[in-house]
Amino acid sequence: MITKRGILSWGSSVRSLRQRLLVRTVLITVAGILVVAAAVHRVVTSPRRELQQFLRQVATVEIGKTKFETWRIQIGQARFANVTIKCDQRTCGIGLRVENSLLWRLHLAPRTIVDASVGFDDGIASEIYIALGTAKRNTGEDWHDDKGVVVRQSTDVSSACHQHDTLHVKKRYDRNWVTVAMDSCVSPQERAKALAINSSCLTRIGGCKTVEAMIPQVFAPPKSAMKPLCLADNDYLNL
Repeated sequence: MITKRGILSWGSSVRSLRQRLLVRTVLITVAGILVVAAAVHRVVTSPRRELQQFLRQVATVEIGKTKFETWRIQIGQARFANVTIKCDQRTCGIGLRVENSLLWRLHLAPRTIVDASVGFDDGIASEIYIALGTAKRNTGEDWHDDKGVVVRQSTDVSSACHQHDTLHVKKRYDRNWVTVAMDSCVSPQERAKALAINSSCLTRIGGCKTVEAMIPQVFAPPKSAMKPLCLADNDYLNL
């Protein structure tokens, strides 16, 4: 016989089952969202992490002293995913190229690319080259440079020996492009500033909108020690 008490008990059991199913569904949904978010975060931040790691290795290079074979082994031990090693007779280069692929494909930031490399002549480090820039499509859907910075330390920058870097600002496609040039005599402090490009440009929503944001430490020198600034004709710099 079905009693009123039995019906109430059955109804309570159904409600309890529905609540447990709802809680389980919510937990599974939240867990799925967290897994996806973690995966997206990893993809977005991976280029920045690899760039930071590579720049730490670049900071150990001494122009005119570091040997190719020694640094090649050092880079190999770091296990980079996107490092390339190329040699042509007496010249070799070890470089890394990364970009914010996911963000620019989702139209969340301009396409931002970083090329960093160390060049070797006759087995000895002769150049450090780092370029951080954004790219745009023209009306023909071809990519072209928009704005950016180039940092270069080389044995052939100047015949003189300078402890300070030289900052050049030029116009390309009505945009500012900055070049920071150094020779092997540059001070450790000046070199550290120049090599400290803003890796967050690869992960920032909206990207880095100015060259000052791309290499902030170079544009914030001590007031008592302003570095030489070379402007091309009709160029301007908004500080």
